[in-house]
Amino acid sequence: MTPNLRQASAQPVLNEQQRFLDLARRVSETIGTEFFSILVDHLRGVLNAKCVYIGEFVQRRTERVRILAASAEREQVVASESPLAGGPDAQVAVSNPCWYASGVREAFPEDCRLRDLEAEAFVGVPLNDPEGRACGLIAALYPQPLDLEIYSIHSMLTMFAPRVSAELNRKRTADTLRESEERYRAFVESSPDACCRIEFDEPIDTGLPEDEQLARILRYGHVAECNEALVQKLGLEREALIGARISEAALDMKEVRSVVLSMIRSGYRHITMEVAPVDQKGKSRHFMDSYWGIVEGGKLQRIWGSSRDVTDQRSLEVQFRHLQKLDCIGKLASGVAHDFNNLLTVIHAYSSQLLERTQNTDPAYLALTEIQKAVEQGAALTNHLLTFSRKQKVHLQLLDLNRILAEDEGMLRGLIGDNIELITEPNPSLGLVRTDAGHMHQVLLNLAVNARDAMPNGGKLIISLSNVDIDESRPQRLTAITPGSYVRLNVRDNGIGMSADVQEHLFEPFFTTKEAGQGTGLGLSTVYGIVRQSGGYVTVETEPNKGTMFEIFLPKDSAIQAAGEN
Repeated sequence: MTPNLRQASAQPVLNEQQRFLDLARRVSETIGTEFFSILVDHLRGVLNAKCVYIGEFVQRRTERVRILAASAEREQVVASESPLAGGPDAQVAVSNPCWYASGVREAFPEDCRLRDLEAEAFVGVPLNDPEGRACGLIAALYPQPLDLEIYSIHSMLTMFAPRVSAELNRKRTADTLRESEERYRAFVESSPDACCRIEFDEPIDTGLPEDEQLARILRYGHVAECNEALVQKLGLEREALIGARISEAALDMKEVRSVVLSMIRSGYRHITMEVAPVDQKGKSRHFMDSYWGIVEGGKLQRIWGSSRDVTDQRSLEVQFRHLQKLDCIGKLASGVAHDFNNLLTVIHAYSSQLLERTQNTDPAYLALTEIQKAVEQGAALTNHLLTFSRKQKVHLQLLDLNRILAEDEGMLRGLIGDNIELITEPNPSLGLVRTDAGHMHQVLLNLAVNARDAMPNGGKLIISLSNVDIDESRPQRLTAITPGSYVRLNVRDNGIGMSADVQEHLFEPFFTTKEAGQGTGLGLSTVYGIVRQSGGYVTVETEPNKGTMFEIFLPKDSAIQAAGEN
């Protein structure tokens, strides 16, 4: 029940003003949780209450209340969270002061707090946010009915309500800020981009010449904040990185100077640029770096930065452009091959007619025979070109590559010579692939010849077969391969290897590193065309003087059928 205050007696039980001043003095220097705890302790004594507590309505709602501080006589009140419904706190939550001089436990039989403390009387006042909405309450419980003193109790709680409201709102603001900072830190820490904040021993005057600004930034700048991605990128311990000078943390000072100069020239606005520093192992990676400065009063206060590793993306772009180039070359080669075949057909037809009318004793007979041989060689050349361009008709069948390797092993040993050791590693559980048997013999032959030529002084050639499953987390060298189940043909040697420039043109028709007249440059382009026509992929790993490894991935037959059904 809530009596009309205008009809209430104003007779105080004690000197209310003096009690308020004494209590205000005791809690005047406290804030936060300490303020709430000290206030309820002193209020309970001053008001002679069984329990005094301060509650916060959870997330500015009025469905639940969280006890921030409570003081009870010979009782332990645990800070907890509970529903508002079914208790007198719910009436306070709608911004109404509420008190029950007696019978509060009977009025709210479901309220556990009232039951546990055997409360008979209740006085509660709302705590309001800056918009005037109830955001919490302060309340007192009594084990006996109250008479006129209830007005004094209500008055005392009302006088302290603004101070408690202010502290509660300050707490809420601090909690919101802390939660925001925690979310920010969690976001930055979990970001795959390397993030950092650079602070300075003293602000940098942006009116100085750019060379002087650059020198001061590098001299006075240090890492004040970073995330795990930056730690991994730089390969340093976080403890060593925080506080480190820019020169101590940078992978490549030349790149750092370039970035800082660009930022100075932009007026410390947001800049984005791609850099390719070389790490301590000599490996070059590509990063998309973004930086911006915070300038206040003409002084650079700090720099924020992020760096995204785009090495895999650039590698994929290079592979894609390479595939596009090979496709264009293939279309050109196909057109040339068809036109050349038409010419060869005419030459072969007329030379055959002349050969039939010419005696073998005739001097022209030998010339016509050589023309016929040249036509056959030209036909073989056009077949290579058509294979590369994937325009040649093939007979696809289910094959076990173990059988292909077993059939070719003897021939390959004779082909590579005695100074090269051949090791074959078949796989009894190898899956089946759908391809052309003759073409696969040609693939093995061409790769073996390529390996032999790469080992003029002898070496080791290893040919192995295996089943592999490629998923989305595949390594960088396999980024162009569609995830799935494959049979892998691995051909590796310990020969002279190849440079990056050679790799870039490796599968182009007529490209060769051999001297003129020693090779057509169609061997690897033919391999490429055969594998792609079978729905597979070819990858190469090689370095000068470190050998070469060709990997051919052909889809397992089940994968091909599934793709066809889709």
